[in-house]
Amino acid sequence: MVASASGVHARFRAKLCRCNIHNRIKIYGFIECVSILSFINHVCDGEELDLYALRYIHGKVSECLRNHASNSDRYGQNEQIYYFQDLRALQVELEFVISLCHN
Repeated sequence: MVASASGVHARFRAKLCRCNIHNRIKIYGFIECVSILSFINHVCDGEELDLYALRYIHGKVSECLRNHASNSDRYGQNEQIYYFQDLRALQVELEFVISLCHN
């Protein structure tokens, strides 16, 4: 059985709650990640994040990956793939949810 796009969207949207993003971001010590944590702790109300919050977080995640994940001098190729794996997954999840929001 194939899941509908709205069902998949709802599942990802629920996964991208404040607590989940906090737990996924806190392991990274980059300034962009600290900015995300500060944003969700001091600006966002409630567990569910709105479209504007998701866009901000996506921008910061993308910025972090641009600034740090492409630094092959600091990380070896395999280490780079594994270290940033969850951050890249978060970026894709955010892109998916944002792309289906029509607010």
